[in-house]
Amino acid sequence: MRAAPPDEPKEPHARYESEHRVLEHAALTIVNTSLEGQQLQDYYGADSARMRVIAPGVDTGIFHPLPGVHAEHEGSDTHARVVFAGRPQPLKGPHILVEALALLPADLHVELDIIGKSSSGYELDLLARARDLGIADRVHLHSPVPADILADIFRRADIVASPSSSESFGLVALEAQASGAAVLATDADGLRFAIENHKTGLLVAPRTPQRWAVAIERLVRAPRLRLTLGANAAARARSFSWEATARKTLCVYSEAITGCHLAQERTEGSA
Repeated sequence: MRAAPPDEPKEPHARYESEHRVLEHAALTIVNTSLEGQQLQDYYGADSARMRVIAPGVDTGIFHPLPGVHAEHEGSDTHARVVFAGRPQPLKGPHILVEALALLPADLHVELDIIGKSSSGYELDLLARARDLGIADRVHLHSPVPADILADIFRRADIVASPSSSESFGLVALEAQASGAAVLATDADGLRFAIENHKTGLLVAPRTPQRWAVAIERLVRAPRLRLTLGANAAARARSFSWEATARKTLCVYSEAITGCHLAQERTEGSA
């Protein structure tokens, strides 16, 4: 169980106990990355011999570039639209983006679209903070949308941002890359595997509004870099298919079932 940053609530102890029991009794455990596997060993004492690493996939039939569809401000080094997609909550970090927008130089015109809805009304706090910072006209809330519409939003975004404090993999970042978007993400656990730094996107550290403002400005002022990152990202994302993920998962299921049968046979043979 990871340690929560100061601005996030701690995980309940009941979750730790439940996850520990699952790991203790599972024949095999599938993790998204080798880092996640290491974390399970560190936090729960999980057995590495019973872990298998399988990366999530992306539906490239939906998330892919389209001829003639470009980022809204393609070629501009002063204007950009940044997109955040996901449940608005401190863990996901949309507040980092609101604060960062207020720190950008006056000659940059950057707007932020927040796509998602919380169960607590957290996104309304984001709008209130944007008003306090004098950037309410540049922060926009949108309800969750179907995958095909989200893919089109990614294609038209100048930057897709994933400022999470932690992700087991970073599926939104991968879907955005598959759509050909330039992605900024926190330099944290699973996002390091979803993004190839400086090739398919840029990783940002530390996770502060100041550092995120620097990263956003860098990409806004470099339209050719945005194009290069997006093209590289779309090409790499094609290697992450749900078909491949499903095949690997079936192999693990088969291995687990076979192992259980062998264990049962050994038990019965010794009886």
